[in-house]
Amino acid sequence: MAQLPTEAAGAAAGVLLYSCISETCSLLMLWLTWSHHEQFTYVACVAYFTLLSTTASIIQQVHDIITWRDMLREQFNNKILNPNNPEQAIANGSVGVDLALYYIQYYCYNVEAMFVMFW
Repeated sequence: MAQLPTEAAGAAAGVLLYSCISETCSLLMLWLTWSHHEQFTYVACVAYFTLLSTTASIIQQVHDIITWRDMLREQFNNKILNPNNPEQAIANGSVGVDLALYYIQYYCYNVEAMFVMFW
């Protein structure tokens, strides 16, 4: 079952709810751009990457809630085994699925920033 400490359950539920609302807004924005035949505009592209990053965030949140203790143990062991790895500074010791989801979100944030900057 869930390994998340009971004290953090309320905050985790609130963040997960907010993420689901954000994903719903991204889906609504995509539906609006498709219904107006503007699938490849800047707004649609930002919505695509927002949807992708939010989906990765929700998956990561659910994964963290379910495997909290195991995830922290893996991060600690990774930090001990690879103290000079520069990736530790960026991803905080994440490994496996958490690392992949982190990089998906990180990439999406950069793409969204570039779309907004060159709008």
